[in-house]
Amino acid sequence: MIIASFGNSFGGLIIRNIHNADVWQISFFRSLGFVFSVTIILLHKYRFYIIKNVLNIVAIGVLGGLLLMVAH
Repeated sequence: MIIASFGNSFGGLIIRNIHNADVWQISFFRSLGFVFSVTIILLHKYRFYIIKNVLNIVAIGVLGGLLLMVAH
């Protein structure tokens, strides 16, 4: 959570300095930063079992992902 918060705290500064990007490009790079932060956390927590744990996500994980996608 600390790593994700730290990574996302620079979002406003980065977006303010982007002059030529449209809405889709900004959304893409914000999502890419989020994926990077979550991947670091998962690697730290699960090490080599990350793919096995991601594949074991049940319906509640998929629902959470969909809700996060809509909110972003």
